[in-house]
Amino acid sequence: MKSAVSQVKDGLRSIAYRCGFFGLFHRVRNRRTLTILMFHRVLPAPSAEYECAEREFTMSRQGFSRCLEFLERHYKVVSLDEVKDAVDKKQALPDRALLITFDDGWRDTRQYAMPALRRLNFPAVVFIVTEAVELAPVRWWQDALVEVATSPERLSSLMERLGMDPSAVSESGFFWRLTTKLSELSDDCRHALLDPLVSSEVVGRQMLSADELPLLKPVFSIGGHGHSHAPLSE
Repeated sequence: MKSAVSQVKDGLRSIAYRCGFFGLFHRVRNRRTLTILMFHRVLPAPSAEYECAEREFTMSRQGFSRCLEFLERHYKVVSLDEVKDAVDKKQALPDRALLITFDDGWRDTRQYAMPALRRLNFPAVVFIVTEAVELAPVRWWQDALVEVATSPERLSSLMERLGMDPSAVSESGFFWRLTTKLSELSDDCRHALLDPLVSSEVVGRQMLSADELPLLKPVFSIGGHGHSHAPLSE
């Protein structure tokens, strides 16, 4: 529950926004800047997929639409080609330019984000994990891992199967090390470890397939987000 001080601050921010102060500040401060806004997943709430997704990187469809409406009022959304032209000094970006990006290549990027972007004629970029594009029609192992990590009991069971000390969960960088350890296994081995621990409510392919990538045009430009999505520092 928010403290009284937090509630007062939120109220003051709301008043400042409604009276146009923040809008004026933004138009002056960000006139010559490029803002890059990164998304991951857009899902209906409630849904089994939404409940099992990594909340920090997931927006509801309603929240995403409201976000786009805000961008329409305050920014000029640009394409990746426009950004590249600006880098090559072929053409300057408009004032308050903003680039919308999506990471990983989730199927809901096409299902739910793309129609909302198309309604406002907004271009975007999706950075694809190529391993996930090549998978058979099963859940991506990192998607399954996120769900397992929401349950201390299931996470402890997974770590024991991997020969890891369950007490290491409190250590800094633990999740990156766990991800790296799983990334070194074959996909069959990963799913043998993860599938018994995940919900049966999330069914079907969650990642874009290679056949779907051409269908992202012309809304999305496509870039690479690595192959295995494993942390290179590990």
